Amino acid sequence: MKKNAWKLVGPLAGVVCPAIMLGQVPDLLNALDTSGPSKGAGGAFAATQTGTHAPYNNPAALGFTDKKLFGFDYGNLPRSFTNVSGVFDSPTMSTNGKIGDKTITHVGFVFPLGKPERNQGNFGFTYTVGGYINDIESGSGLTSGGLTVNNFGQLLKSKTDFLTLAYGKSSSDGTFSWGLGVNYVLQTTQVDRAGEFDDSNGNKVSNVTDPAIDDHGTGWNGVIGVLFNPKNSNASIGLSYRSETSLKGGKDFSGAYSKIPARFLGGITVRTDAVRKSDDYLVYGLQVEYFAKGAASPYFDRSQTQTNVSAGFEYNLSKFGGRIPVRLGYRGVQAGGVGFQSRNSITYGLGYRPNDSKFALDLNFASPQGGGFDLTLGATFQLDK
Repeated sequence: MKKNAWKLVGPLAGVVCPAIMLGQVPDLLNALDTSGPSKGAGGAFAATQTGTHAPYNNPAALGFTDKKLFGFDYGNLPRSFTNVSGVFDSPTMSTNGKIGDKTITHVGFVFPLGKPERNQGNFGFTYTVGGYINDIESGSGLTSGGLTVNNFGQLLKSKTDFLTLAYGKSSSDGTFSWGLGVNYVLQTTQVDRAGEFDDSNGNKVSNVTDPAIDDHGTGWNGVIGVLFNPKNSNASIGLSYRSETSLKGGKDFSGAYSKIPARFLGGITVRTDAVRKSDDYLVYGLQVEYFAKGAASPYFDRSQTQTNVSAGFEYNLSKFGGRIPVRLGYRGVQAGGVGFQSRNSITYGLGYRPNDSKFALDLNFASPQGGGFDLTLGATFQLDK
């Protein structure tokens, strides 16, 4: 256990318990919202959205990104605390979400191949945090046969970083684009556990411990996508597929988290112009994200499929010398394994796009059911002269 990694109990050496206790962790192990500007709309535009987030979500959208762009997101990661009570082997659990560490969650570059007017396609290179959990369980007075478990604490932490290189190209008439990419994945996991077994007189009999895991693994996967813009329509339809990732790491790592499941992403976005007989316009979308079954694990189980739904809208107000996107949405994330629970959020946000300027700002929020609060500040800069 790393020094000060958690402060609920001190490190104790002693008896190794046969199985780790699994809490009801809000399940963002694979499904952290990576939609950037559309986070405030529930992330509903990720499958069709151009810009620096396209390489990770749907590289086909790079086909319609004909400018040199640099963008980043900065915000807090999720965190949760779980109180355990009752019987030690099958406890009652109550989990509350909290605000976690603040960090850079996305950095991206997009640039055309050759001159944009030649339509030779566009490349994108990004760093994206695609999954994250950080849960601390604690409790005292749990029964285990004739003994009582006191000062129990357990840490489950996982972070998945993606480095993506992708290419996308559109058709000459602008009705279709395709894209493909490759991801190098760095997976970091941390598991730790401590506590003590006491007899009926309150005397310590032994310690509660499991072999600590603090390791990382790496792997590769591929991503492909298509994007349709039907003629005489204000709709865009995006589809992408990311292959399963086999992770390789230290001897303890493989038993903790060996595979990231394959992901299917599909969404539709519709735009309505001249709202209120003005220059304002409305964009609304619906998206489904599906993760196939992965590997079973006593720590980070992926033995179930996971289906996540996003819906939202963005009202673009022409005001104050620019465009102000105002967003509202919903994101529902299903549990994808034993020991996890759903994480459903109301989302909202706004941005600013100054006229005749080469930058954009976005501030988005999410209020998850069960506690916590997500905040993301994003910026995009056009690098062309």
